[in-house]
Amino acid sequence: MIQCRIHSHGQTQDQRRQENAPEEAGQVEVRNTPKTPTCRKANFGSFPGGSPVRFARQNARHSWNPGRKMRNVAVATQRPLHGGILFSQPSQMRHLIMHGHLAKVMLAVGVAGLAVAVACTSQTLVVPATCSGPATYAGPSLRDPLPKSSVTLNSAAQSGLSQTEVSRLAANFDTAFRATKARSMTAAIWQEGGSPWAHQEGSDAEQLHYWASVGKIVTAAAILRLQADGRLSLDTLISDYVSGVPNGDLITLQMLLNHTSGLFSANEDAQVRKSSTALDLPDLIDVLNRRGSYACPGTYWRYSNSGYTLLAVVLEEITGKSYHQAATDLVLSRSRAPRIRVLAPDDPLADLAPLATDQFNPAHAQAAGGVVADAGSMAIFLQDLFAGDILPAAQVAEMFHDLYPMADPGLWYGLGVMAYDVPTAEGATLWLGHSGGVEGAQAVAAYVPSRRAIVTVALAGDGSAEASANLLLSALDD
Repeated sequence: MIQCRIHSHGQTQDQRRQENAPEEAGQVEVRNTPKTPTCRKANFGSFPGGSPVRFARQNARHSWNPGRKMRNVAVATQRPLHGGILFSQPSQMRHLIMHGHLAKVMLAVGVAGLAVAVACTSQTLVVPATCSGPATYAGPSLRDPLPKSSVTLNSAAQSGLSQTEVSRLAANFDTAFRATKARSMTAAIWQEGGSPWAHQEGSDAEQLHYWASVGKIVTAAAILRLQADGRLSLDTLISDYVSGVPNGDLITLQMLLNHTSGLFSANEDAQVRKSSTALDLPDLIDVLNRRGSYACPGTYWRYSNSGYTLLAVVLEEITGKSYHQAATDLVLSRSRAPRIRVLAPDDPLADLAPLATDQFNPAHAQAAGGVVADAGSMAIFLQDLFAGDILPAAQVAEMFHDLYPMADPGLWYGLGVMAYDVPTAEGATLWLGHSGGVEGAQAVAAYVPSRRAIVTVALAGDGSAEASANLLLSALDD
């Protein structure tokens, strides 16, 4: 069983031995993936013990134990999953659902630790010494296609919140803010029919929050905007834009978007984690070649921030602009959201609510997750995306067409987006969006088709943004 630690720089002895061992030449290489995971356990669907932060700290030292007793202190009618939740046995998830609990295992990813959707799993992959295409996907089955109505939204409709719902939202926000022990929190709910609700606590009203890997939606939308404009094809190989990428002559842009490229996520490298500077492209290529691939392109799903860094290069090559400017022009300029931006590498972060740690610079994340906003603006951005104002409806539907299982039932990944089958007493509720996090900041932005509602939460701290969002949704009338 792979061991997990809470800190992004922590490694087990087995990891260090494996990392320092020389690669032996051979026809076939067998690897356990991920090779050097760094995991943080935290509460997901409720606040056991009264605090997701305390729960995370108490459990980060231990391998997952599904029999651990947990106590609910916050009412949440739904219990969402997260891109970082993985269990070594399906029975573990069933146990938690049966007992009304879910926990998340979040892996530190991103340039220095973006935590989203990477498996802490003991799956063994057999990687041929030489890959050849075209590849056949060999992982678990994809999710059944979503109905078209699930990915469309009328953004012109006003939010339909009653005064009773608004009062419940205020109370539930206060509960989540106190339970997570967040340094600051911003949250918003939008629902068709009336006025939107948003609230921020613990920071100045003008300060923005960091959304970590939620920003991958912006990167993916920028690539798909170029596709819609006829300026690129998702079948184009990354070797057409960047030389030296392992198996680059087999990796398509679509594989980079949906994390089936097989590329190592460079942030998991010990040397990279120790660095306080962002990787430049030559250093990234060096890391990818030194660490090797986890699988032949197209054969398995595995989260890789490296793929999104390479997509930034594609955007820059095609537009002749920096990544942050290209993403702004192609995506954010088409949204009505007033207070959202993609960070430039040298952004002074003067208007950013401080993270709960100073160990991570959000400006370094770039295409892997470099967006800041208030929750109200993030909700408007999602409205515009699902309404077809940023991308044509065909591209929005394509984002959710092929949904790869992230490891356990209920977690799926498309083109820069996540789908969550959230377990409920009645079965499951669908969420569409993305989660994100680093040590010191957590976020989620999701559209809930069954409620025709959008929920967005970002906080400075290590508490659960998803549990907080779920608590806010529970304030809405059925």
